[in-house]
Amino acid sequence: MKNILYILFLLSTLVACDLSDNEVSKPISFHKIYDTRGFGDAFTTLDIQETSDEGFIILASKQLETSDFSGAVVLKVDKDGEYVSIQEIEAPYVHPVGKLLKIENQFHFVVMNETTLSSHLVSVNESLSEITTTSLSLNARPLSANLDIAGDIIVLGYNSVDQVSTFSKHNAAGNLLQIQTYDIGAGDEVEVPIIEHFTSTGRKLPFFCGQAPDGFYYFNGYINYTLSLVFDNFTGDPIGIIQGSQDKKAISAANPQSILLLSLSRFDEGVNFFTPQHIPSIPGTPIGADIPGFEIKELVPDAKVVIKTIVSEQGPRDLYLSTTKSGQLVLMGYDVSTNQQTGIKYLGFSNPYAAGGFTTTTDGGLAICGSTFQAGRFARICMFKISAEEVQKLF
Repeated sequence: MKNILYILFLLSTLVACDLSDNEVSKPISFHKIYDTRGFGDAFTTLDIQETSDEGFIILASKQLETSDFSGAVVLKVDKDGEYVSIQEIEAPYVHPVGKLLKIENQFHFVVMNETTLSSHLVSVNESLSEITTTSLSLNARPLSANLDIAGDIIVLGYNSVDQVSTFSKHNAAGNLLQIQTYDIGAGDEVEVPIIEHFTSTGRKLPFFCGQAPDGFYYFNGYINYTLSLVFDNFTGDPIGIIQGSQDKKAISAANPQSILLLSLSRFDEGVNFFTPQHIPSIPGTPIGADIPGFEIKELVPDAKVVIKTIVSEQGPRDLYLSTTKSGQLVLMGYDVSTNQQTGIKYLGFSNPYAAGGFTTTTDGGLAICGSTFQAGRFARICMFKISAEEVQKLF
């Protein structure tokens, strides 16, 4: 009997130790869906950034019952993906545009004043306890925003009065530093798709902007009646243009290493193509968007694509994030030097998912945000965290 009791004591001790270890150990990979108090709330997830405590802030838009535009929402989660807090940006500020911009421990994004149709900068701290809104002194509706190499904020906009695309640079305080305008052409052929983009009554068009490591600025916006990728260092005289065909054929994402080496995706009447390494004839006359590439048949038509370059032990790799026809998120890795695919990973199951954005994490993994549709119709914010080991399999 004493032996039996001793064995039972040992087993109970081992079980207790195992439970204690499990309580301390946290998964380095996880999948989270964030519900809200509003039963009918519908979100479109835009971007994600890591905070100094290894948690995350997610930027999303939210359908509003009182407006033709979407509201802005920021969500804070901890390093394990657990909900911390959520803040909605109050009226009249609507239509948030990605990216979520990180400057030191502050996070910024650009919104539109619903009344004046002008652009404003929203700044939040890591805990979302402090939120400020600053005018960008820009009489244009925002289409996209990004940071340049120096840490200034660049904004692509649309001035409906003058029918021009605006490309501007601002400091973190919102002060206007530089601006150029580009005629988009008169007529409904151009205006209607842009307005439908703002009101979410039509297609979401792939507006974006940035600065390449070699210093050249670029934006994907309307110029001369068509959606085009434009390179211009605020001179008003583009260095190069990759022209689309109105909004039916155009570049959908770009990650330039230089003006002469681009990682691209494009769409052509709904069909998607990836080109991990493209050497354009720039500078020179405008060229068309019929760029050779891999046809990615599994993606939804005119898919949203996010491209980032990750430096790995094997060398630089391009990661492409997008959405499949089966309702999953997909990450595809490409070798920048050989133009060949190195890995692929699918995320999401049961519910349909749509891609938002992704960022690298302190532990070498990736944090991916998106939207998922519960019961097929309730759009919620979701997040995936994958480990450094899983990322390496993409390379």
